[in-house]
Order: sequence, then C-alpha cells, then structure tokens
Amino acid sequence: MRVVFIVALLLCFRSVNAQNQNNFGVFPVYSQTGKLTEKIYYNLFLFSAIDLNKSGQDWFLWYNENTLGYKISERISVAGSYTYQRSNVLQTYATNEHRLWQQIQFELPLNKKLILNQRVRFDERFIQDHVANMYPLSHRLRYLIGAKYTINEKYFVSTYNELFFKTSTPRSTVYGENWAFIGLGVKTSENTSLEIGPTYITWVTNDALDRLNLWYLQVQFNTTINLFKIQ
Repeated sequence: MRVVFIVALLLCFRSVNAQNQNNFGVFPVYSQTGKLTEKIYYNLFLFSAIDLNKSGQDWFLWYNENTLGYKISERISVAGSYTYQRSNVLQTYATNEHRLWQQIQFELPLNKKLILNQRVRFDERFIQDHVANMYPLSHRLRYLIGAKYTINEKYFVSTYNELFFKTSTPRSTVYGENWAFIGLGVKTSENTSLEIGPTYITWVTNDALDRLNLWYLQVQFNTTINLFKIQ
C-alpha cells in the first residue's frame, strides 16, 4: 500500500507535455522557539534557497516566518503567523509576498522514541503583481505529516512531507506543490540542535503543467528559549 500511495502521488505531477527544470543548491535554515507562558510560545523561522547550478537564479528564495502559538493540550496546538517571502531575491523581476496563515498541529507519540506530527495550515497570500502593481489575494490549504525518531540522547532523525492544495482561482491545478525532507539531527547543547539532510521541492509553474524541481542540501540550526522559566 505504501508503494501504491507513493506512485499515485508522483503521478499527480506527470503530464505528457510537461517540461521539467531541475535546480540544485543549499538550503540554510534557522529556527528559534521561545516559551512565553505555560501555554503561549513563539517561533522565528528563517530560510534561504540558494541555487548552485548555472541554470538557476542563484539566490532563489528568502523566507521570514513569525509565529505565535497556543498549546491547547500536550498534543494539540494552534498558531498564526505573518510571513514575508521574496523570490528571485537579487533579480530585477524579484517578487515579494506577504502572507498570513493559521494552523492546527497534532503530535502523537507512537512509542518512547518515535513521535508522529501532523499539521493543517491555511494560507492567505498577497503576491506582488508587477504588471498591475497590486498584491491580489489568493489562498491554499497545506497538509504536513512528519516524524522524529530519537536514536539516543544525542542523535535523532527527522522527516516530513507537505502537500499544497490551491483553493483559489485561477489555477492550473489543485495539487501543485510538494516539499519533503529527511535529515540526521544532533543535539549540540541542551537548547540547540543541528539537522542536515536532503530537501526536495517540486511545483507546477504554469497551465502547461511544467514543473520546477529543487534539490537542496538543508542545514538547519534550532534553538529553544524558555522565557517563562527565566521570568
């Protein structure tokens, strides 16, 4: 069944006339999570997508996500965010996006070492239209499933797959984007960790269902701060 599901997923992106573009590069990430009260937390999430092959546009993405969340219970939390994204960062045709989103997240410990994570997020996107000089509203629904496996006190493995569904029109396809990652993590201190592994991003870029495939080496540094405890 797993093989059937994966094959079906890949077929969603296939088209007889579709053309694929493949870019390779690095994907540095910084994530800081802070506990403000017993229930309220924040997260600052930054990343860049930097293409290294000649067909790429060098600095492809800059992303700044500012999140405020509330833990309903030990396993369930809700959050909202303002996010800024810039595409083709250094080019004259760079595109800015302002985004608001809301999400609900579930964590389910399957055993002492394995935690399953599921997230449903709804994006309201204001993407720059250079021709009209406007930021029209579009929206989409995202579903993420991931897991974290603790090897020992120092090492762990983390992975996720996120599916993107366009809920506004016009659109070339409903399911047009997917992000996936798997990495080896190491705790560098009590409050910091480092994750390294491959990231694969693919999305449909036009009505002809042409796809952009991005293959990156992700290096992610995580920090946690318990401001509630400090106070």
